[in-house]
Amino acid sequence: MLKLPSLRSTLIHPDAGEDDLQLQQLAANLLGLLEQEQLGLWCWPLEQNRLYLSTAARQLLGLHGNQGSAACAYLELVHIDDQARVELAINQLIAGAPLNEPVQHRVTPTNDQVRWLQLSGQRQHLANGSVQLSGLLRESHTPSAPATSEQHQEHWPSHAESRASELKFAASFRSTPDSMVVTQRDSGILIQVNPAFERQFGWNAAQVIGRSTLAVGLWRNPAERLTMLAALADDGRLEHLEVLLGHSDGSSSINLLYGAECMIDGQVCLALTLRDISQQRQQEQALRDSQERLQLALEGAELGLWDWHLPSAKIFASARASSLHGLSESPYDGPLEQFFTYIPLDDQRIALAAYQYLRDGHPGSTRAAYCAVHADGSRHYLEG
Repeated sequence: MLKLPSLRSTLIHPDAGEDDLQLQQLAANLLGLLEQEQLGLWCWPLEQNRLYLSTAARQLLGLHGNQGSAACAYLELVHIDDQARVELAINQLIAGAPLNEPVQHRVTPTNDQVRWLQLSGQRQHLANGSVQLSGLLRESHTPSAPATSEQHQEHWPSHAESRASELKFAASFRSTPDSMVVTQRDSGILIQVNPAFERQFGWNAAQVIGRSTLAVGLWRNPAERLTMLAALADDGRLEHLEVLLGHSDGSSSINLLYGAECMIDGQVCLALTLRDISQQRQQEQALRDSQERLQLALEGAELGLWDWHLPSAKIFASARASSLHGLSESPYDGPLEQFFTYIPLDDQRIALAAYQYLRDGHPGSTRAAYCAVHADGSRHYLEG
């Protein structure tokens, strides 16, 4: 079982630098202010599968010391009538859809006293490429008791009503700019699609809900659906799966799939986010084509390219530039001095003076003509 460590213990590291310590101390101070307001902070790095809780969050949940386990242990504390709503909210965050409002639910701490809490959170992509969920826990007021039918007042939703309303992902499902769908996992039958899906793919909800994604024609390559299911079978969620999807007009687009499994009415379903990256892939291909054309033009003109990386004092040179300097016929990556191995000393001074002129930040460009004497004794006159 994975432990639920204290978030405070992760903020200050003794081997951090001075700047890092200042930032970490600021984070610790902020955490202290949140705890003074009885706001609990939680953080779940998905790759680690460890749930970090602040002291206030532990107190709200009635946890002591290192009591607890993975994220599923939090659900074990949630009242049985609220578990589906909380699980769906967490799966919604994993799928990349924001929560427009906190999820109100009951927990039963170890002292068996029911407590009402509000859960809010968001999904974050960190600089190192990892993904985490984080948010706040706070105590909320007990909802009013259900009113009688004679009073014709709005009553607190029953378990069945709450689950039905959560299937639509509330306002967040409709407002996200990315296409989102909810499907049955095994059959692929569409349960819900959002407006962004209708705009991107051209089908309206009435045309696709109740039909499978294969029957609709969403999968251009049905084998990719099997790849998606295999990826989900590993840990129940999906990250950055690139697939080709079809549109109502017969066209196709390249998409990244994100998503997770969720339980709806006792059935395993998928909450998926579809992000169109067709334009990005077209731009990448255009750049590759341009680079290939440039390389062919340079080879035809017997021109070599080089780049001097100042922080490391290394030269990166094309295969042609390396060959012209008497080195191998493969790209060069190494010290500046070694790049001039076959350049006579007097010519080295000429070339280095030109390089240093550019390094010192002088405006414009400069040229230098020098000689390279290859290992076979042949002399080659170069201009750069």
